[in-house]
Amino acid sequence: LLSKLQLIPAADGVSMDFGRKLEVALERGLKSDLRVITALPSLMVRFFQLALERTGKQRIAEIWPNLCLLISGGEPLPKFRAHLEQLCEGQKQLHFIENYGSSEGYFAFNADQSRDDLKLIADNNVFYEWIPNPARDTETLLKQPVIPTWEVEAGVEYGMVVTSNSGIWRYVLNDVITFTDLEQPRIKVIGRISDVLDDYGEAV
Repeated sequence: LLSKLQLIPAADGVSMDFGRKLEVALERGLKSDLRVITALPSLMVRFFQLALERTGKQRIAEIWPNLCLLISGGEPLPKFRAHLEQLCEGQKQLHFIENYGSSEGYFAFNADQSRDDLKLIADNNVFYEWIPNPARDTETLLKQPVIPTWEVEAGVEYGMVVTSNSGIWRYVLNDVITFTDLEQPRIKVIGRISDVLDDYGEAV
């Protein structure tokens, strides 16, 4: 539901601001049997808080008893998971899937609910390269050598370079990555290359 916010048009054809779109999503959601939600984890928290305020209920399970899956991305789920679990206390069955990607594709997701790292998707039409110990300034960063995935080492900080399988685009993501598993590559996003006010830069 929340992932479709940008698709909600205003009645007069004029774009609504995000606050109004969230309000429309909440109005529709309270009339629906929600089972899956896809959104930024911080947006899920706010959505649930508004739903509880609007209905006077104490738990999300009282509003959406069949809600069973939360799919998140864009922000680190571990920072919000405990709060989401508290809001959804009493839910019959609740699973989380965290994904990591951009407009060009999905790069990793948590395939194992018991782990906090992400499985790198190696067969999704994206070729990965890595910049060991990436410089914090762009000019230096773009001059650093890159290595393929089969040469990475666990625990080293890397800048991530992605290329489409056609080679039509190639660029450096602004995230700092470490590998937690080399056999079946698993990664953690541990920060940003450039100076920002928060881990993912979404507030800047």
